[in-house]
Amino acid sequence: MLSTLLGVNGVPLLYVIREKEKAEPEGHNTFVQKCIACAPLTGPHFEADARKAHQLATSFTQGETSEQWIKMHVKKQNGRVDLKALCAHYQGAGNTTRRIAEAARLRETLHYKNERLLSFATSLSKVQHMFNLFEEEDEPLTESAKFRFVMEKIQNPQLEADISALKVKSGLGGTSVLFTDAANLIAASVATLPESISKSRISSVNQMDTSEGAESIYCNGKVYTGYYKKFHALSQADRDKVMTERERQGIKKGSQKKTGRQLSFAKTTEKELAATKRKLKKANRKISSLQTKGDSESDSSTSGGDEPSNNGGNSFGGREEKKKGKKSKNN
Repeated sequence: MLSTLLGVNGVPLLYVIREKEKAEPEGHNTFVQKCIACAPLTGPHFEADARKAHQLATSFTQGETSEQWIKMHVKKQNGRVDLKALCAHYQGAGNTTRRIAEAARLRETLHYKNERLLSFATSLSKVQHMFNLFEEEDEPLTESAKFRFVMEKIQNPQLEADISALKVKSGLGGTSVLFTDAANLIAASVATLPESISKSRISSVNQMDTSEGAESIYCNGKVYTGYYKKFHALSQADRDKVMTERERQGIKKGSQKKTGRQLSFAKTTEKELAATKRKLKKANRKISSLQTKGDSESDSSTSGGDEPSNNGGNSFGGREEKKKGKKSKNN
């Protein structure tokens, strides 16, 4: 980014963090590179550019672990000092050893056997990552070493013919096969393996099953015999396949298990129905008690108030006992 931002004199800010202190006017391809290598690292113009580089470094490292390594230089307001501190830590012996150890671990553990355990594309990316680590630590591998490494780490019996052909090609006439060319040829051979074809078919079927707006009768490569939300929207051939598979498995109409959503809906409906029944029973009891109260008041008013009422309510049969007493008096 500093190579795209211009300083006070029109020179890109990359000159602020260049490695060499002295100017080097020779050995540059472009005029901009020469300006970056020759711009002075002193004076008011440099101080202004270094302050801008410091602001960028502070903003990019805020909240990160790298922020601790430039905090001690905040008062200097110098981006060159900040970058030197970061390089001294991250390019130090400790981090170098860690990266070399990671690259060595990848070199020992990386193997390609088949697509089920580890895909060739993933293993190839890890191999390239290992090469990059060695190159960053000034221990790059040659093209012939990269080629030999890839040939040794491929342990798939179905690729032995391709590996043998590449080895023969690399030994003819003293020519060496580049790592990139060998990787591309092996990747093309891996794509034609039966396991790769079956894997791609299964993934395509799964994508078809989960595609929005279209309901497929296949699930993981098999005919699905469960519930279909839009069964009549399927073609006649698909419906016949589903019915045939259901008959083969002995699944009768209406015997499919309910889904979790259907079961939860049924439970909710039962609970609501039970609550409604309880409310109705409570309302009926209130209505019955109100009717009993009204009947007792009317009976007491018709008796003239002199005769004590022996109506004990419907629950205790008081009204019936009163009727029996009137009949006995008449008799």
